[in-house]
Amino acid sequence: MWRKPWRGAGPYGGVAILFSVPTVREAERIDVLDHGRIVEEGSHEELLALNGYSADVYQKQLLEEELESI
Repeated sequence: MWRKPWRGAGPYGGVAILFSVPTVREAERIDVLDHGRIVEEGSHEELLALNGYSADVYQKQLLEEELESI
């Protein structure tokens, strides 16, 4: 997993496809795609504040991690 995928991307930026929420927390901007269309965009904090798809995925991953630790 990339910890900071945006460093070293040069003037063109970078694209990373990630499924791990902890990995994307540090990203400057996150575009959330659903069937190839951007449905949400912003920082991790902004996406959580929208209380939409990203917030739902984040809560589910937290719950999964908690259950795995039991």
